[in-house]
Amino acid sequence: MNAATQWAGVAAPDGPQDCVTEMVAALDRRRRLVVEGPNGLPDVSCVTPMGAFYAFPNIAPTGWTAMALAAALLDQAGVAVLGGPDFGLPGEGYLRLSYANRPRPPRGRWSGAGPSFGRRTRPDTGSARSKRSPYQASPRGV
Repeated sequence: MNAATQWAGVAAPDGPQDCVTEMVAALDRRRRLVVEGPNGLPDVSCVTPMGAFYAFPNIAPTGWTAMALAAALLDQAGVAVLGGPDFGLPGEGYLRLSYANRPRPPRGRWSGAGPSFGRRTRPDTGSARSKRSPYQASPRGV
């Protein structure tokens, strides 16, 4: 760490704290939006994170695998999320939603995501590796 950063760390607690209060309030607003959106969808539940900048909605009851739903949300509703298995196999059945670095979450997108979350008639049975990654171009080149 350079000297300027060290001196800034020493001075920060004694300086104005308005920006900290504003940042905490902004993160709280974003956190509420990120949790309320999925909780308003059928068969999805999301616990409010208490110390993280991301939430993990449980999508297992929908019948979707995490990677397939992540791809469908991106293709059909323009909502970008990560599948839980991107963070290890125990993450299957969850999506990861971050609210750390956006000015605000995409308002109104969750209502468009509702049809994507509809219960699948047949749960996906393939492995996450056999599914198209949400980061690859779609087959139609979009």
